[in-house]
Amino acid sequence: MNIDELRKEIDSIDAELTSLLERRMGVSTAIGEYKKERGLKVYDAAREREVIAKNLSRLNDKKLAPYVENIYNCIMTESKKKQSDLSKKELSIGFQGVKGSFSHEACLKYTSANTDIKYTTENFNTFDSLCNALLNGDIDRAVIPFENSSTGPVVDVYDLLSKYNFYIVGEVYVKVNHNLMVKDGTDIANVRDIYSHPQAFMQCREFLNQHNYKQIPHFNTAVSAKFVSESDRDDIAAIASEAAAKLYSLKIIEHDINYNANNVTKFIILSNEAREKSDCNKISIIVSIEDRPGSLADFIELFKGTGINMTKIESRPDIGSPFKYIFFIDFMGNVLDNKIADFIEKLRTESNDFKYLGNYRAY
Repeated sequence: MNIDELRKEIDSIDAELTSLLERRMGVSTAIGEYKKERGLKVYDAAREREVIAKNLSRLNDKKLAPYVENIYNCIMTESKKKQSDLSKKELSIGFQGVKGSFSHEACLKYTSANTDIKYTTENFNTFDSLCNALLNGDIDRAVIPFENSSTGPVVDVYDLLSKYNFYIVGEVYVKVNHNLMVKDGTDIANVRDIYSHPQAFMQCREFLNQHNYKQIPHFNTAVSAKFVSESDRDDIAAIASEAAAKLYSLKIIEHDINYNANNVTKFIILSNEAREKSDCNKISIIVSIEDRPGSLADFIELFKGTGINMTKIESRPDIGSPFKYIFFIDFMGNVLDNKIADFIEKLRTESNDFKYLGNYRAY
């Protein structure tokens, strides 16, 4: 037989193999469903050894045993992956904005790092609609920008954490590079108005100060890019990510216009339920304290000598008490540690008001 004939025979065998593999994966999936319903483990080492040994014993040419064993190990691996996917918990996660936004990127980054759970993503126009969806149980998680390395905290989100009884269950960092973009065919000399999120304008202020563009605040950077791409006007531009430019077919005319080359936004992941697991190492709280000289210093002094590292303290106006403040505090620790649990109770007793925001894994 020549090589063409041999290859035709291989193709014929492969067709049979593919049909048999599909049939095998179907049965393996049914076994996975059985295991899922009864809470059984996916991996059964004894069963795998039995299957491989049984099939090796069927070989006429025993010299092929190591090769066939490798093939069956691959089949077993993929079968386990399929069964594991059936056992994964499915959750929905929401973000504010549209595809191509930094929030969407944070959402994808978080879900890809948490492969034990299958996520479906949903987008919302505003923070309030996103939070209401989480509050009503329409979604299981919400991704929200919390702080930027150039412009500081996203104050609206601090207020949302005070308003809603959500818990922080994770955080994600996203490198943020802003770009000036227009529709193909737009002459930059004709551009008068630029659309973007106010934070983006702040992060690009040095570039914008050199030009006479009118800055028009919009929902977020990706929505701005989408708006420009769908507009009939030829005198507008957007500031957004490279991903948004590609997604909405815009041409970048100025790259990386943010003044801080290390421009990073921290996003937090919110849930209706607290996450208290052994791998959590960061705790967030909100407190209000007595309004007297030295009260804040006394409260901070509680951390001294404990070996517990306070990593952040941020003040925000107390909406219910004019010219008084509440404090957002982060510190390292795990609430399953008795020392940390006792310290949290001490902080609670030393506060006028105390709100536990969650224990999660620091990025």
